[in-house]
Amino acid sequence: MGSKILVDGMDVGTAPCAIELTTDYRHRIEIKAQDGTTRLCFLTVREVKKSEEVADIPAWFLNPTLLQSDFPDYETLTPATGFSRTISDAIGKAESQRKSESANIRVDHYNTIREPGDKSKLDSTKSKYYPKLTRGQMDSLADVNGGMMVASSYSGSSEATVLEYEIQMTGDGYRAYILTGRRNK
Repeated sequence: MGSKILVDGMDVGTAPCAIELTTDYRHRIEIKAQDGTTRLCFLTVREVKKSEEVADIPAWFLNPTLLQSDFPDYETLTPATGFSRTISDAIGKAESQRKSESANIRVDHYNTIREPGDKSKLDSTKSKYYPKLTRGQMDSLADVNGGMMVASSYSGSSEATVLEYEIQMTGDGYRAYILTGRRNK
């Protein structure tokens, strides 16, 4: 049995389930697990004209402290964004960006590391999952399985929670804006 899903206070089913959302409205989503824990997040879905994309950046993305009162248990609020042809890929890209920024390193899809400010050299010797592989070996690994093994092996930091989502349908894809937070200690 999955978690109970409440949207704007109304029980909509048990996960996994499909839910209907109103566009241009900030929905409150609660996920209640069987062990009694509840996860709260907010989700807004908007359709944006490609020419107005820059004007429609959420204010909280530029200034995360605007939402601090909604999340008093979180001390650090960090925004991130991603764009893709699917909503799940756009959210995945935003989450990956947030993870690499919070670790103060840049991670590419080979899970090799570039030190902050160093854009010239890939260093697989510091890779947690593929130590000492050459770029050619990593390319071969990605070619053989479409990169799935590489992509799925990276877990990143799980300390931050996604608290706010805004999905914008624009042109031929989706832009996901997310806000993550770390709980007060």
